[in-house]
Amino acid sequence: MATFRTRIYKSGGGSLRIVVKPGMPQFEGGVKVGDKPGVYADFVGGEFVTKDKEVIEKLRSLPTFGVDFVEVTDEDERAGKNAGSESTDQAGNAGDDQSDPRAELEKLTKSQLQELAQERGVSLDANLKKAEIIDALLNAQK
Repeated sequence: MATFRTRIYKSGGGSLRIVVKPGMPQFEGGVKVGDKPGVYADFVGGEFVTKDKEVIEKLRSLPTFGVDFVEVTDEDERAGKNAGSESTDQAGNAGDDQSDPRAELEKLTKSQLQELAQERGVSLDANLKKAEIIDALLNAQK
């Protein structure tokens, strides 16, 4: 069993949906006879839970893993670290002091990091990569 969480959702609807395997049209003799349904990871209320090993591996291999969504382990649950939950504010700052600042920043998108830098008065070059923006934010805190 694997649990994945995202902060990309709105209460009342508008959740993240990841296409694991797209639906495909079915043809016989050159004529479309139907559609084979696709496989999707629908994050309801910011969470997606599955036992399907193929789906788990596909989600872990996506380039957006760790950015748009994260996997929550049993250890995270026991420690009270709910990645992507309401325990973090919009800037990705956790409610507890035990969180890793870099890990919290890595959960944010590049545009969210740029907004955070602007709020904190950290000037950035427009061509910086996400990791460089995180470094600049962490250096500004020191």
